[in-house]
Amino acid sequence: MQPSESHFNSLVAMFRAFAPQECERWTYLLSQNPSKWAKISPIRIWPVASAFDSAPNIPLPEMLLLPALAPHADRESVVLRCGHSKNPGTSLCTARDALQTGRRSYEVVFEGFVSVLPGKLALGFNHEGGVCVFGA
Repeated sequence: MQPSESHFNSLVAMFRAFAPQECERWTYLLSQNPSKWAKISPIRIWPVASAFDSAPNIPLPEMLLLPALAPHADRESVVLRCGHSKNPGTSLCTARDALQTGRRSYEVVFEGFVSVLPGKLALGFNHEGGVCVFGA
């Protein structure tokens, strides 16, 4: 199922801002069948050397307290499940909900992105457990 126009626009703004080198390709893939979304991989734009690191490297609940994220933690945001996610798709949830999906402080249950403020603030989730805050 294709993302709604508003979800699509939010994700394209996120790609344009935080993955300019991948934007054209990922936008194309996003317009295709969700089975193609496995080729959209957050690790390709990860700002740290290790796929296992979070940026910043703090427990997920503490990320909600970061000055850039705290004012928007409960804002409805667009989620893109892609990469290694078993159920690729888009949905809505808050950054708080996305960061608290795991049982442990560093556990995540999907790979993809959360566009918190389109083109200004986003979260990246790696299937290995890393989470990255894009923007600030």
